Amino acid sequence: MKNLKLKEQAEDKCKGWQIVRCPNGVGLWELTHNGDWTGETFDSREEAEQAIRHYENKELMSGRKRKNSELLKKIEEWLINEVYDGVEVKVQKDGEVTSNNTDDIIYGRVECAKNLLKQMAKWKDE
Repeated sequence: MKNLKLKEQAEDKCKGWQIVRCPNGVGLWELTHNGDWTGETFDSREEAEQAIRHYENKELMSGRKRKNSELLKKIEEWLINEVYDGVEVKVQKDGEVTSNNTDDIIYGRVECAKNLLKQMAKWKDE
């Protein structure tokens, strides 16, 4: 649902493009977006259409980057919770921690979450 909303917002922004005759004679064609002149002039209509496609793709990519950023944030939060939940189990390990002896699985999940968080931090620095 959220993906569809982002796409619709980007498409709405892209729909506001118009190719109009250049009024100042610098080029043959100029772009307007939602009624505002962009100041970009073109010698052919094809160049103007190509510029619009470029702006549309740029806007769609921007929406995808936001979505990916939100997804990574949720993954990071989940991993941090996984580490803290596992630490709580580890602290309680004076006797039997779980009724079905899955303590080692919990410790493995903690180690995996810690290592993935470290790797994500490295990737962010690249």
